[in-house]
Amino acid sequence: MRQQTALVLDDNNICRLLLAEIMKERNIKVSAYADPVSYLENHRGDQEEQPLLFDFILTDNQMPGMTGLEFLQQLQEMGVAPPGERIAVISGTWSDRELHLASALGCQVFAKPYDISKLHEWIDTVLNERS
Repeated sequence: MRQQTALVLDDNNICRLLLAEIMKERNIKVSAYADPVSYLENHRGDQEEQPLLFDFILTDNQMPGMTGLEFLQQLQEMGVAPPGERIAVISGTWSDRELHLASALGCQVFAKPYDISKLHEWIDTVLNERS
């Protein structure tokens, strides 16, 4: 069976490392970036060689240059976003518009500070659906 992959985006270094570690505990290969702009810049020319496909995406929403939700919309337009139930968006502040957009994208929403056990439950649910 192919190893699961995850993209983690968070401008807070500690949060990014924690989210990556949570995924690695489940033998999920992680690519972690401080923001979506730097991720896109690093992969813009690689689409044919290395498609931007991940089994999971965990992203902060409020980041420099682009929000997590804007990033997810771009991935959807490019046709490389995983299904919404495999995407989690995390934020300390949510506007009604952002919550509506996250819901429309089918994303799991977590508020900061997040309950790590809830993250584990979400990941386990998605992994069990693939079994």
